[in-house]
Amino acid sequence: MNKNLRMVLTQFKTSKAYWFDFLTSLAVFPVYAALTYFLWKELIANGFSISLHDIFSYYVVMFFTGRIIHAGDCSRIISRQVVKGMIAYWLIRPMSYFSNLLNKRTGTMFFIFLTSFPIFLATSMLVPLNITTDLLVVLLYLFSLFLGFLLSLMFYFALGLSALWIEENWGLMWMARLVQNFLAGSWIPLYLFPEAIKNALLLLPFKYMGYFQVMLLQGKIPYSSLLQEFVVMFSWIIVFYVLMGIAWRIGRKHIEGHGV
Repeated sequence: MNKNLRMVLTQFKTSKAYWFDFLTSLAVFPVYAALTYFLWKELIANGFSISLHDIFSYYVVMFFTGRIIHAGDCSRIISRQVVKGMIAYWLIRPMSYFSNLLNKRTGTMFFIFLTSFPIFLATSMLVPLNITTDLLVVLLYLFSLFLGFLLSLMFYFALGLSALWIEENWGLMWMARLVQNFLAGSWIPLYLFPEAIKNALLLLPFKYMGYFQVMLLQGKIPYSSLLQEFVVMFSWIIVFYVLMGIAWRIGRKHIEGHGV
């Protein structure tokens, strides 16, 4: 068996050991769904022009989409290994540090997906959601989940390396998560912003870490725009990969020159 695939499967099995913790974290979903529903119901009753069914569907899809994509958040792992000096070991190992994290976080992502899907399916049966039934679009949505996961992984990889220079970097990571969640549309759908602000936000890569996937599954991205969107998404992956590589090379020189 390929060593990368073996690492993915090993991490998947490791994640199963924490299934109770994971299911406990999912217990917040009914509270999240209820708060979202009644908040937007009140806003709409007071003149906010939007469909309650549409906005509720958006947040439900975003909840599960975000959990899968944010499996790429490896910043705390990197920071912990930097503080403990463990990251230096990866300078002499045959597998690259990023490849190791990619394999492990991919295993975690698949675990989150497989355990979240039944809950998402049950929710969509209890409360019919505004999502597409187009098989091609659904498959593209699943593919875009993995691409969004890659973007998230590379973003947080570079962020985690900041621990090489800022030992107590938890504040920076906390702020970065807040900004990333906001710009990805996790809190407020980007289409609700004024036109000028919305257009500016849609130029950023963060929309591909949640917002794009939700819009895709809700059937709000026309076929004519799909190719362009995926080309842009792949372009951002290349940009993030280059920036991540630069951050690692600088960090590697810091480790070699000063230690951790």
